[in-house]
Amino acid sequence: MGTSLWAADVIWQEGPDDFYRAGLRDKTVKDWAGALENYDKALALDDSRGDIWAERGLAHRVMGLHSVSVEGFRRSTDLEDTSTYYKGFSYLHIGEMKVSSEYLRMAINNFEVATAEAPTNPDGWVLLGRAQRELWRLIGGQDRSLLWQSLTYIERAAAIAPNYTDAWAELEVTRKLLGR
Repeated sequence: MGTSLWAADVIWQEGPDDFYRAGLRDKTVKDWAGALENYDKALALDDSRGDIWAERGLAHRVMGLHSVSVEGFRRSTDLEDTSTYYKGFSYLHIGEMKVSSEYLRMAINNFEVATAEAPTNPDGWVLLGRAQRELWRLIGGQDRSLLWQSLTYIERAAAIAPNYTDAWAELEVTRKLLGR
């Protein structure tokens, strides 16, 4: 009876998901240059990922590179397979930078679908509330029902994830506008 040995040379090759997750980790510690580097590596391997284009757009926006940021967000919205969440995310940022009610309305429409698809995801609710609030500001702050609806959405995010600091920060802004 003989013994057989199998030797395998395994070469680890990082894929777009690995670089994307590394970029998200960089984002959590506000290392925007590191995040951007990882998103660029991910897109070099697969440029059809709307989520990566959207996160890359955010990194550029935070770094003050607004025109490049808008290009990334637009690329995200143009891709057919981009999720409704990331389309909303991209439209929201374009709407805020371009001061456009059209883009903010598209963000709201996409976040409404995204929150119906994933009702326990606080990110969708907080960004839906933020889009509503920014639309309210843009159209002159006359229809306070938009602002109250914004508050309801953001409160839902805070109820889903009580330790979600983004929700609490957005709640504070919205409550101040409501005089609460």
